[in-house]
Amino acid sequence: MDNKLVSIIIPTFNRAHLIHETLDSIIAQTYPLWECILVDDGSFDNTLNVLNSYAETDNRFKVFERPKDKPKGANSCRNYGFSISKGEYINWFDSDDIMHPDFLKIKVASFSKDVDCVISKTNFIGSDGAFLKKESRTFDSNRLLEDFICLKISWFTWDPMWKKSYLKGKDLFSENLLKGQDRDFHIRILMDRAIRINFIDAYLCNYRQHEATITNDYSTDVAFTIHENLKARILKLQSVDIDSDIILFVYIQLLKNYKILKSNELETLKFCLKNRINSLLFYKWLIKYFVSIISFKITNRGEFILK
Repeated sequence: MDNKLVSIIIPTFNRAHLIHETLDSIIAQTYPLWECILVDDGSFDNTLNVLNSYAETDNRFKVFERPKDKPKGANSCRNYGFSISKGEYINWFDSDDIMHPDFLKIKVASFSKDVDCVISKTNFIGSDGAFLKKESRTFDSNRLLEDFICLKISWFTWDPMWKKSYLKGKDLFSENLLKGQDRDFHIRILMDRAIRINFIDAYLCNYRQHEATITNDYSTDVAFTIHENLKARILKLQSVDIDSDIILFVYIQLLKNYKILKSNELETLKFCLKNRINSLLFYKWLIKYFVSIISFKITNRGEFILK
């Protein structure tokens, strides 16, 4: 068996009723060389007591609170956890999901000196733990960045295990983005065309679907951070060698986001025209966007226009 330490990094907030299942699945790992860095994001339920009870019985659990000088949010906790981690391998995880007993063992065994990252697959489960479906889009591609941006390929925060040496010095999770932080991080990582990834055909995580997940948050504040993030992504993609249809895909995401944002109309139009691409579909979407603005102003509806 390999003798490399794995750092499991878990941000958590008000998960006292769920996190024990996650932590029990970590204790049950067949690969024993791990540390689990638990970073609480200001919970006001019993979460910290639950975390400390695990740390008292197993010193591989390390409990921390998000530093006061860091903005609130899971991304800050993930980045902070990375900064204090000691493992040669890094695996971020969420506080309501469940590891397969061989989650660590299979991933560690799949590394070699020529691999920067190992990516496994995910099952979806309900709030009651019942199986729902498998994620079918986690696989390799000769257009990995392009296919990931366009959602033809997808994986989650916990699917990759990383060599820490590869991540050092790189920008990790955006601490301003309130949703889609894992996709944003992975897109920026994939812009490094030289990254060496080993995809393994193994479903090693059960991803719990319930109302409290950030995926279900579509507030205006969330939409604004997505808006700013998509603009930055467009500018970054325009600086690399990538087909214009990929940039167009991100533009369409930016314009569709208006049905939640319902603001920044003039700023968005100026941005699009200043950084326009040579595509008829681009201008068709600008027209749809303009019509939707009018519809929202008159009727407060217009979602159907941006479908």
